[in-house]
Amino acid sequence: MKLHPLALLFAMSLLPTPACAEDPNWTVVEARLLSPESDAARNAETLLAWRVPRGTLLVPVTENQAATEAFLLVELPFDQAVPILRRAVAAYGRARESGRPEPLNELRLGWLELLVGCKPGLRREAAEQRLRPEFERAVNAGAFTAAEMDQRLAEAARAGEVMPEDLERAESLRGVSAPLFASVVPRSGGWFSRSKSELMVEAHDVSALFGRPATAIRICRTDTEPNPNYHPFEFKIYIFGAPSKIRLRDVVPGAVFQAVAEAFRKQGKLSSVASSPADWTPAPQPIESVLLPIDTAAPLVAPQRWDLTAEPQFFAGVVYLHSVLALPGGDLLVTGDVRPDEGGLGWRLWRLHSQGDSWRSEIVWGGYSGAQRLQLGPGGDAVWFTSREEAEPERCFLHRYSVSAGRTEAWPLSIPSRESDPLLQWEQNWILGADGLPVGSVRTYGDEGTCEMWRCSPPEAGNEAVVVERVATLLRVAFTKADLSPVRSGGGLWMSDDALVQIDPQTGHTKLSWLMPADCGNAAGPSPLGLPRGGAAAVIFAQELPTTADGLAAINGAEPSGDRVRFTGVHLIDLNTGRPRWSRVAQLANLKLIARSGGERWLAAGGGWRGPGSRQEPVQVLDAATGAVVVRLDTAAEGRAELRALSFAWSADALWAVGENHLWRWPLPAAFADPAGAGDATDQVQRE
Repeated sequence: MKLHPLALLFAMSLLPTPACAEDPNWTVVEARLLSPESDAARNAETLLAWRVPRGTLLVPVTENQAATEAFLLVELPFDQAVPILRRAVAAYGRARESGRPEPLNELRLGWLELLVGCKPGLRREAAEQRLRPEFERAVNAGAFTAAEMDQRLAEAARAGEVMPEDLERAESLRGVSAPLFASVVPRSGGWFSRSKSELMVEAHDVSALFGRPATAIRICRTDTEPNPNYHPFEFKIYIFGAPSKIRLRDVVPGAVFQAVAEAFRKQGKLSSVASSPADWTPAPQPIESVLLPIDTAAPLVAPQRWDLTAEPQFFAGVVYLHSVLALPGGDLLVTGDVRPDEGGLGWRLWRLHSQGDSWRSEIVWGGYSGAQRLQLGPGGDAVWFTSREEAEPERCFLHRYSVSAGRTEAWPLSIPSRESDPLLQWEQNWILGADGLPVGSVRTYGDEGTCEMWRCSPPEAGNEAVVVERVATLLRVAFTKADLSPVRSGGGLWMSDDALVQIDPQTGHTKLSWLMPADCGNAAGPSPLGLPRGGAAAVIFAQELPTTADGLAAINGAEPSGDRVRFTGVHLIDLNTGRPRWSRVAQLANLKLIARSGGERWLAAGGGWRGPGSRQEPVQVLDAATGAVVVRLDTAAEGRAELRALSFAWSADALWAVGENHLWRWPLPAAFADPAGAGDATDQVQRE
């Protein structure tokens, strides 16, 4: 007796479904709950669904999303797994079986990711094929060193930066294949058998990938249905094309999935269920760095704090504070926005004079815009900054403030250039060079985008203008696509993009370069802070780490108990080796500020938040030699008293900070004395 196709489908849906424990990542539900109009729903079937998180940390919610294919990893050799698979699907229809070798360089994307993750040598081969020609051009142009090229190739291989087309060309994969078993179960139903489906169950031998006996099972069914929205005799104008005659749906029938999963579970060999083979990709090798944890045991120092909105005796009409810079003798320079009585915003530079336990403020400069970046010259007697006038905002002025004389000189800046306003870039990205004169970089955009190094001619009395002249073109920008920022450090001019680069000031060629640790790429923080005498640079890093019960980073043997969270911290990079001398985890959220004392004995790191709606983390004062936290500086304040700049006092007997409308001063123990000597200066990296 021959059954009608619809009766056959109904009978198949009544087959006993093996018991199979569910997983937090998947579930089996009625098809009508996922796709009410589908062929599977009309036949009262069940389908596999992934549990997709849709909630928040406080209110966890998941949503069922229909699976289009499922992959099961079983710990059995291929020739043992295939018979078990064949028996598990035998009850669901007569199958067409096939077995053939599968060329590895023709695998689909999910398999390619797994292949690349399991074969480090293949990652290196693909990186070489794709990147080496461009890197060699950079070496020949003087943008990279040969050592940097090797570093970049190794990092690209470690990070798995490989594209499918790279694998298609891989010599090591040519002619290499793995066994594949496929079982296809077709069926049809409905009027004139217009509804069809094709159940595909495959077994892939992945033993060579994992280095142990293993087989991957793929389950997918493609349902073909007449499209009810298709009307051949209806004349319409379709903007995006007429509907197709048929609809295709890829689903994973729940009964088949559970039968296969239970068959291998009974053997104790079911290892994992995934939506893609890529989910089985081994994690990249961990970044080699020894992390020093957050130190909560160091002494906590309370600040002296001025709320400028409640105590306007220092800064009348202040709106925001931006910068702070300590001067020899204990005085302080502070910059900020003010709202003058006549209306509109303006900028001011104040000097705070120390008078025992009290302070007296004095306005030393005011203007339309400027003094965002304060640079203290060697010896501490000259402070440099730039400004613009409201009447001619396209013009830029260079100012030199004499600390001893209390007098400010100004010169118009002149750039012989065809660019519309390169001064705007230079103004935001300059420091004092080794000769004590401002030096910075200007980025040009377009197909041949480059970065040029510019420096000021000596400003002298009687000069009508200070000329900012090109020193060299930094060709590496055309290869890295990253901006270059100057770093004040020993050994000549250093600059930073995703590397620390020593530049030949005559040619703009790269003399020496060290790629920053891979975890620095996520920080998106300010430029490195140089230690000229110490031959090092402090660099902000960001890294996801597991947390302990009290919310700290679970490292160096600490027991993890929470989620992985983004932490920030400081690497101190040795400019002779390119390796971190130490790496200190500072806090959660964003670390934005680093300052060093004049004698380079101490570093201060701060400016981040522990989490949404919580208080700011204390500032950590670190021993520059060891990374040890010697003292913590309390930032407790009402509201979001966000830090914007840090500066050590000239003798390192205090640390200063400004927020939007707060001024802090933390006294430091006498043993912290680290005065800046001749030619030295305190320095800082602040928020932009």
